[in-house]
Amino acid sequence: MPGSPVSTVAFFPQKSEKDKRGSRNEYRLVKIVLPAVPILLLLALVIVLVILLTRGKSEEPKKNGLGGCSFSDEAKRVGLDSFLDALLQKHHELLPEKLGSKPGVTAEEVRKHYRPYDPHPSAIKNFTDEVRRLHDRLEEIIGKSDGAQMKLRENKAMYVAQHLLRHSFDWGPYERNYYAGDWMFEPNLYCWQPICYVLSNLEGAILSFKPNDLKGLEQIEQLFKKHSETISRYIENLKLGVETGMVRSVESCTAGIHATKRNYYEIAIHNETGKSFSAVLVCILGRKLL
Repeated sequence: MPGSPVSTVAFFPQKSEKDKRGSRNEYRLVKIVLPAVPILLLLALVIVLVILLTRGKSEEPKKNGLGGCSFSDEAKRVGLDSFLDALLQKHHELLPEKLGSKPGVTAEEVRKHYRPYDPHPSAIKNFTDEVRRLHDRLEEIIGKSDGAQMKLRENKAMYVAQHLLRHSFDWGPYERNYYAGDWMFEPNLYCWQPICYVLSNLEGAILSFKPNDLKGLEQIEQLFKKHSETISRYIENLKLGVETGMVRSVESCTAGIHATKRNYYEIAIHNETGKSFSAVLVCILGRKLL
């Protein structure tokens, strides 16, 4: 009607069925895509990291003209490369009881060179003197080397070797040092002396002695006799310590006895003819004996 106010209400046209189906499809697509976004981002990040790492490894050989595992020019100049190679070989020569844990060792090598820990005073002295010569040689290398010109892993290897040689190829400070006299003591509370690892070292090597004939059985017999000699000689060392006054307190001695029994549990409970001996034979022969 003339003079009537104009309505400001806008009426939207009704959506068709086709438009409604399109909206529902878009909604479903959003529900599917949104949860996948973090996964896609994480995948992209992994791809970028792999590319960066691959590029870093490919550029490593170009640095100083050396491969990633090659020795630096400085390490070669001071003789660190040849010394570390010789040190690894010397380690198993001086500690044949640990030969069973040598990487890549063969059964033939174990049968030929494995021997149990030798606690004879003369053997301990020879061991200590040889390790000291190796330590002095390493000190010369450290003295004339420039650590800034060597790789981080070379510096690490050099100073780890220095620590081990200072402590007679071991992490304990005195146990294998002849001049410290600790070889006349009984094991301590933690039982980290070499005598505490006689059986575990044997366990690492025993399968290499699996016999195929009478000669193999005789070799095992000799092996057990050598281990018996190790224990007998160690007992003599303890007696020598008592005679010379190398004794611990009563509490320490008691702790050492308990630690020894813990490391030789089956023998402490069943003695040398009990379960422990039978288990070793079963392990060697691969069949039940009892």
